[in-house]
Amino acid sequence: MDEQRGTPKQIAKRYEDKVDYRHTRTPWRRTRFWISFLAIVGGIAAIYLAQNRTPPEFFNTGPLSRHHSALESNCAVCHQPESLKAGWFVQVVNDRFRNGAPSFERIDQACQTCHEQHAFHEPNVVDNRSCSACHKEHQGPGPMHAVGSLDCASCHNDRGIMQASAQLGTKLPSTHFRLNPKVVNSNGAQQTVLQLPRPAAGYTETFASFNDGHPPFQVHQQNVREP
Repeated sequence: MDEQRGTPKQIAKRYEDKVDYRHTRTPWRRTRFWISFLAIVGGIAAIYLAQNRTPPEFFNTGPLSRHHSALESNCAVCHQPESLKAGWFVQVVNDRFRNGAPSFERIDQACQTCHEQHAFHEPNVVDNRSCSACHKEHQGPGPMHAVGSLDCASCHNDRGIMQASAQLGTKLPSTHFRLNPKVVNSNGAQQTVLQLPRPAAGYTETFASFNDGHPPFQVHQQNVREP
């Protein structure tokens, strides 16, 4: 027998002492427990109080663009009124753990209450995105920021997505691709939408960015003039 390890009784006694130590309530362990407990409870209480007593402006990430500036005093036009309540916070946390990334379906519906004819670009899109994924608000006053090159490339730089979109487009009737010729602009006046003949494969070219491989715009390529 290994003399350094000791007899079976001595080995058992050492393990028994370790187990007993784990269950011993020392002052340090009590202090550590209460500090952790109070930190968790305090954090939850702070979130609850912030959501119920903090002015809505505290949650505003930045000014709205000029086109939406009239809505600055009414967040509920785009955002759910219940989103600042404690119960909503619990629901959001549970949804993130179960489903991962957030869904923007409800805020997209809010966008389309005004922008009725603005579905996601083309009916043959196979990887749909939220309106606000590309058209970002709360970035400051003035015109809304232009869609970034990387936002376009997130779909158009994926050959698989583009091929699938082209194939889906061949299965849809041509009437699905006709835009409403008359739409109402932000001033309440009607404006005519110029619609050019759609290419056979649709707008499914693959490119990395506007500066790297982007095909010529159809209006420039065909030298189109306004009627």
